[in-house]
Formats: sequence, structure tokens, C-alpha cells
Amino acid sequence: MRRFLSLLALAGGLAASAQTGPTVRPLAIGRTVGPEADAQWTVVFDEPSRSGGVNGTVVGSAPDGGVCLATEEAVAGNVRGVVVARYGPDGAERWAVPVDAWASAGASPLSVVAVGEACVAGATVGPFASQRAEVARVSAAGTEWVRTLDPARQDRGVSRLPLVPDGVGGVWASLGTSNFVPSGLRAPVVRFDASGTEVARTTLPMFGNDRGAQALAARPDGGVVVLANQTGLVRVDPSGAATTGLFGGDFEGTALALVGDTDALVLGTTGAAGGTTVMRRLRPDGTAVWETALGANGERDVPAFVSADNLATDGDAVYAAWQDPAGQGLRVARLGATGGATAWSVLAGTPSASAPRGLAIDAGGVAFVSAFGDAVWGALAAADGAPRWSVLRGGVFVSPQSRSLVPCAEGGSCVAVGGVLTARDAAGGVLWTVTRQGERFSDTRLWQTAAAPTGGVFVAGLLPAQDGVGTDPFVGRIAPDGRVAWTAAVDGGGTSDPPVALVPTSDGGVVVASTTFGSARRATVAAFDADGTPRWATWADGDDRIARALAATDGGGVVVAVDEILPNGLVRTSLLRFDRDGSEVWRAEVPDEGSLFALGVAAGPQTVTVAQFVFGSVSTLRADRFDVADGTRRGREETAGRDGCGLTFEGLSAAEDDRGVLHVVVSQSNGPSSCARALVFRFPPAGGIEATYTADAFSGPARALDVSGAGNAAVVYGPGRVALIDADGTLVGDDPAPDGLSVTGVAVGDALEFLLTATDGSLTPILVGSTRSGGFTSSQLPLLVGLPTEASLPVIGADRAGYAALRTTPPGMSVAGVSRVDMALPVAAEAFPASTAMLTVLGPQPAPVGGTVRLRLGTPARLTLFDAVGRRVSTWEARVGEATVAVPTAAGVYLLRAEADGQASTVPLVVVR
Repeated sequence: MRRFLSLLALAGGLAASAQTGPTVRPLAIGRTVGPEADAQWTVVFDEPSRSGGVNGTVVGSAPDGGVCLATEEAVAGNVRGVVVARYGPDGAERWAVPVDAWASAGASPLSVVAVGEACVAGATVGPFASQRAEVARVSAAGTEWVRTLDPARQDRGVSRLPLVPDGVGGVWASLGTSNFVPSGLRAPVVRFDASGTEVARTTLPMFGNDRGAQALAARPDGGVVVLANQTGLVRVDPSGAATTGLFGGDFEGTALALVGDTDALVLGTTGAAGGTTVMRRLRPDGTAVWETALGANGERDVPAFVSADNLATDGDAVYAAWQDPAGQGLRVARLGATGGATAWSVLAGTPSASAPRGLAIDAGGVAFVSAFGDAVWGALAAADGAPRWSVLRGGVFVSPQSRSLVPCAEGGSCVAVGGVLTARDAAGGVLWTVTRQGERFSDTRLWQTAAAPTGGVFVAGLLPAQDGVGTDPFVGRIAPDGRVAWTAAVDGGGTSDPPVALVPTSDGGVVVASTTFGSARRATVAAFDADGTPRWATWADGDDRIARALAATDGGGVVVAVDEILPNGLVRTSLLRFDRDGSEVWRAEVPDEGSLFALGVAAGPQTVTVAQFVFGSVSTLRADRFDVADGTRRGREETAGRDGCGLTFEGLSAAEDDRGVLHVVVSQSNGPSSCARALVFRFPPAGGIEATYTADAFSGPARALDVSGAGNAAVVYGPGRVALIDADGTLVGDDPAPDGLSVTGVAVGDALEFLLTATDGSLTPILVGSTRSGGFTSSQLPLLVGLPTEASLPVIGADRAGYAALRTTPPGMSVAGVSRVDMALPVAAEAFPASTAMLTVLGPQPAPVGGTVRLRLGTPARLTLFDAVGRRVSTWEARVGEATVAVPTAAGVYLLRAEADGQASTVPLVVVR
């Protein structure tokens, strides 16, 4: 079945890039979390995310080659807290502990260091207007203590909280910002011992717009050196006594390392507006031993981006990383520690790599990582800067305020981002990866599924765009066993609406369509092979077009329906046919523009049919047919409501079956109350309106439609009724949902099996299913089963094997997911009440095989007994009062349904041996 989202497009206003067409990039998202209870498997798409359940990750090295990790994780209700974890050099988790005082406090970790087997983390806590800078020591025993750096003030704007061990079990801490701070900031420098007792304190002097402490370096005597970005180096002895060596001039330091017994290496800038990237070796009084301008070929006019984490030294040399000002990428340089001579300066990564987020010495030379644009993690040879290895990940890689790369794993390096910690060896090989789950939630959303001809399910949705602005569509295939075979994103050059159509092609591939908003609206269409290899991508029919629907044609091609917004505000629909390789075969305009939109398209062996909803004093539904070979128009059918009633687009939906028949369900409600009903139309390839259903039973507006490949249709309408129409157009079932349930979605299979999602008004929907062993009739009640996942969205399709795909939200997550559920589900007896006003089971329960069970009926009723998969066992009439039913000869869970006066009640019967 191919289903289309027939929603009116939303306006957009984001600036488009200078792309000449959509681009496709591979993704690595989606993970299997099943099987679980009634779901065969569930796959969730919870990465990438700008605001995921694990965020704000910072990492610090431990002396044994392991790391400390501090992550901002969602807790109950999606309120953020911080979890601190300790990992060994082999990636084994030693412990993970939430900081109790930061739970539900809006804490964001900024730093973490290892102190023995414990970890000390720094974080900003509370809302911005009353933000505090706090430090917590955490170990396997739990949160040992939490201290506020300056309880008497509000540290608004803090984005740096440098920490360094004092060498005897304690820690030094200070604070700063990457932006100009509020007036009057005089950053504290505080030393806490292992018990959390404050043993030393001083306050940094402030000159001009000093941004406080940018970095700390431990002194051998237990003291600390503080880099105040505009002021200079502040040397603090173990007792807190401080001396300052002023920088002088317009130098601003951002990164610090100690060298020799007394000197410091400082990376910074000179000059206005970023100025020149400079490395200095400074004496304790702030005077320079040497100064070297960095950048391409040693030029001095290089504006730069540097941070506190982009400086490393091995004693003989110092390494620095900064953003190349010409937009060429990340630059890394090596200088001699004694004289400052530049040994080499190279561009690392790709031209679109930008902000460096860490530098470390490992056994492979100098490791680096960048953020934003193309995020690169790699290593250069220390001797000459030759590339050793690199890996690329698109999109926002790490927070601009957090350190994300440290040496670890006995000569390797570790990168932490979004709760994922990965270690690579000196050659770039992955040693291990660990993932902090938290309570996941994501910006990624799932919108479409379609049965894959080669097995499994195609999926399509939206995820945050690679540049962090807007959204891009993504598409992928999930194998029959639940494995994510591949995923890919489509960059249309702006921000995208949800995918409106996802159709498998006749050769096993898939095509996805959406609308991209930038400087113009564009219908973005992309095609993929079965294995995920991109075939082609295009903006169909130029600017100011909105993608509406797709239909597959023979040979792996596709027909696209697009709406053009004309200068007078009216809409004109066009069809474009593309072959397997993306070459345009023909295009055709649907005559008579107006206030309308296309809602579906179907391709048969000879013709293509497109349906439109046309607004007017009497709104209509019309369908035009075109020759599939050359696009010649063949005819039109048009219909309005019945009995003088008008049509509305409430619940409007269209779907195509494998025969090229276009099915449409539409609501009729403009007029007297008798008009309120759902109408179902079928437009066959040969023309005409093959069948229209307007029976009184279809009272109430349309809610949902699904069509199987063979042409069976299931329609949800009114307050929650479901009608089943077979491929010949015969109405074979029309029943209400079980007591107290409202139907939200439907799927139907080729054997007339079906599955509903429904809700009783609570937050946890349930599934309603029929037997797959026969047709659905008015005497059969869909069976109720428990849904193991908290589905927040309805059923969105069935495949040829009798399985339905549902958009789901697994427990403990708020993420996009898809679950595969067998439509012949077993019955969960606990999902039913033991008795109702109409029907009560008096006992015995459980009942022995071959025995009897006594019942009490509140009204004369027709009783039907079903087995665990919905097969009818027996049916009989019963009077008011007590009655007896014979127990089946097979043990199991059965359902007994009572029907009377249009009402129904169902109770379970449990039979044991």
C-alpha cells in the first residue's frame, strides 16, 4: 500500500544554500530494542539529536588509562540531571552515579577530572537567571559532596569551569566564560580536599573585559596556575596566596600548559576582532621567553578560533589547534618548546571541518577532534604532521563549550559526544564503545513506512539538518529480523516538511518525496536501490512547488504529483514521470488551476490517475487520468457529496493498491446532521468511479484509511467504527471498537486480516486485531491485546506477510520508533475486565477442560466464543439471568462476547488441564 500525507503545506522562510539540487548522505541511525512481548521487534531512531536524552557530555583522563565521563541526562519527566561514570582502559564501566543534588535542577556539566578512583565534576546548576557554579565529587559509593564555588553570588553566563587535581586527593576549581561576563565578575579560585573541605581560596584580579579563568594547570607543590584570559597568569600556592604575571598589550590567552620548572605555554590571540593566533612561552612574571605567530606559513594576520582544550605538550614540543580563518578547515601546528620555532603547520580533516574541540598526545602522534560542519577525529604524526588516520561524522559533533577528546586506553584517544564514549588506538582502530542511555528523547521523527519488496520495512522521517538549522528527510530499510540495513539523509537545501510519500519501486528500490523550504519551495525527490545506494535526487519541476504524492511505474521509475503555487494564489497540479535513472520521461499539467491540492496518485499498466480536492461553495473530489507512456490526458471524473451535502477534508486520505486503483476516503459534513458520514471512492485505471459507499452505517467523519496490495480497504470513521471492504468492492464488515475504546489507526492485509490502534482515553494505546484465518464479518469482534510499547502514533501500514508496522515510543523513551507486530496476535486475558454490566462470569475461573462455566447476563444477548487468535468457536442466543457454557476441550485463553441492541461486551475465559 502507498499512502500519502494530504496536508496543506506550511510556509517556510529559512535561507536556502547555493545547492544546485538535493544531496544525499549516508547515516548511521536506528537501533533494535526488541523483541518484546507482542512486538516481533522495535527499532528506535534516537540519534542524531540536538536535545537528546544524553547531552552535554564531558570527559577527563584517568591515570590508569581510563576516563571519567559526566553527561547531562534526562530523568523522569524529561527534566535534566547529571550522571557521572568511571570507565577503565578497556571500556568496562566501573560505576555510574547520578548527582543527587543536581537531579531535576537543570544542571549542565562543563568539566570532569579523575582523582584516584573518584571523579570530580563541575556544572552550572539552575535556571540562567539564578545559575550557580558547583563542583561534586562522585565515587562508587555515590555522591560524596557538592560545593558551590561562590554561594554569595549568581554566576550568570558561566561556560567554563576548569578543574585540576592537586596531587593529594583534592581538586582546584575556578570559573570563567567564553563571552564577555556580567560587570563585576571576579572569579574565585578554590581548593577542596578529598572530604570537600575548602582549604584555600583566592579571587582573580580583573582587567578590562576579562572573562575569568580559562584554564588551570597543576603545580608540582600542590598549587595551581590559572590562566585569566586578558589579565595574565595567576600563580596560586597550596595555601591560596596568589601572584600575578600580567600579559600586557592586547593579548588574550585561552589555552595553558606548564613546561619546565617555572614556565608556561599559552595559546591565544593578539589584535582586534580575533587578531593573530599566537603561542607564547612565559616566565612567572608574565614576560615572554618567545612568541610565535601561528597560521598558514607563519603569517601574522590570521584571525583565529582557539579554546582551552586545544594545546598539548610532550615536553620537547608544543602542539596547537585552531580554526583556519580562510574557511579551509582545522589547522594543527608543532612548535619547539625551547625556542618556539614552527616545525610544521598543516590543515587537518576536511575543508568544512571547523572548531577544534580537543588535542592530545597519544602513541600515534597528536590526536585531534573538531566540531560542526564535518566533524573529524584523527591523528597526525608528531615528527612531520603527516596524517595517520581520520574518521568523519557529519553534523554537530560536540558542544562548543565541552572538552571531548582526551588521551586514554594506554596510548590511544577517547572522544565523548551525546553520551557515546569511543576509544581508538594509535592507528585509528576502534578499541571499544560504550553508550549512556539515560531516558532517551530525540528531535528525529518517523512519518512513513512501506513494505520492502525484498523483505522488511522501508521507513522515512525527519531529523535535524546537518548544519544544525532546520530539518532533513531521512529514509532507510529495516530487515525482516529487525536489523537496520541502511539509512540515508536527503539535504534539499533548506528545512523540510515531513516526507509525504514513500513508495517501493518495482525493482526493489524506494523513492521518498518531501517539500523543502528555503529561498523557494521545492519538491524534493530522492531514489535509492534496495541496498541503500543513492540512484538520483532532484527538485521536481523547479521552484515554488510542493510535493504531494508518488506512484511507482514499471522498470523502477516513479510518477510525482506536485502543486505549484501561482502568483495569484491559486494552485496548479503537475505530474512528472522519471525513469529508473532519474531522467524525466514526461511532464503534464492537470487543467483548471484553482483553490485545490493533489492528494494521491496511482500508476496502472496503461494510465496514471491523480486525485485532487477542490475547494468551493460545494467542494468536490476529482480524478484525472493520463497515459503512462507519454503523459497524454485521457479523461476526468468528479464527484461531490450526496443529498446536497458538501465535502470537507477532515480525515481525507488516499492510497494506491498494486492494481493501480486509487482509493480515497473523504468526509461529508457540510449541511444538516444527516450529512455527517464518510464516503469511500475507488478510481480504477480504466476510468470511472468504480464504487461509492454511502450507507447510513458510515455516519460520522472519516478518520483513517489503509489499503492492502491486493486492494482490500479498511476505513475508520465516526467515533471509532471500522469498515472492511474487500478487493471486489464488497462491504464485508462494519463494527464498533470494543467498549470504551476510540480507534486511532488501521492496517489491513491481503487475507482481510487487520489491526487497529485504539485508546481508552489514557496515555497508553492498545492494539485491536482480527484473525488472519478468514474474512471479517459483522458477527466477529476484533480481539484486544496488550501493546508492549507506549504507541503515541497510529498504525501506518501492513506488509504482504501479515505483519503491521506501527510508529511507537518504547517505555522510558520519547523517540521515533517503529515496531513490527504479527496481525494474528494472541489474546492477553488481563486486558479484559472480569465482568461488565451486560456479562459476568460466575465461575469457576480458571475452568477445567471439558467442564462448564456459569454466566449471568443483564440482557438477552447473542454470545460468541473466540479462541486465542480470534477464530470463532461457537455462537448461540442466551436469555437474561444465569446461563451455562460448555468449556472447550483445549486449554488456553478464550474470549466470550455478548451482543445486544448494538452494544457489545467481552470477558475472558481461562481453561486449564
